[in-house]
Parts: sequence; structure tokens; C-alpha cells
Amino acid sequence: MNERQLLNLKEKIDESKIAVAELKGKQDHLVGELREQWQCKTVEEAEAQLKSMQGEAEKIDGQIDEKLDEVKRIYGELV
Repeated sequence: MNERQLLNLKEKIDESKIAVAELKGKQDHLVGELREQWQCKTVEEAEAQLKSMQGEAEKIDGQIDEKLDEVKRIYGELV
């Protein structure tokens, strides 16, 4: 390897180090948000909470559908 190739390689390594540092900063920020907003210490805890929230949303959707059917029945009788 000649000097120019080594300098190019060093430049690529330096660029990669910067990219890794930026990604690490983003990861730290996202983990901080996860802790602050959702009180989750790990991604696994967040996934479990998400699954629970999705189940609750489905339950609420079902309740909304039931109430809409009830309104349609009542409204239909008045027409």
C-alpha cells in the first residue's frame, strides 16, 4: 500500500468514527426519550407496553363500534 492509499484509508476510518459517534448520540437521545416519556428502561419493556396499548386500543375500538351500532338502531327507529 502506498502513502496515498493509506491516507485515503485513514480518511475513511475518521469519517466512520464520526458517523458512529453521531449514531451513538442519536441512540442515547432515543433511549432518554424512552425513559422519560414512557418510563421504559429497555426496548423490551417498550415493546411490551406497546403491545398492551395496542390491545387497549382494539378494546376501545370495539366499544366505539358497539355505541355506533346502538346510535344507528335508535336513529333508525326515529326516521
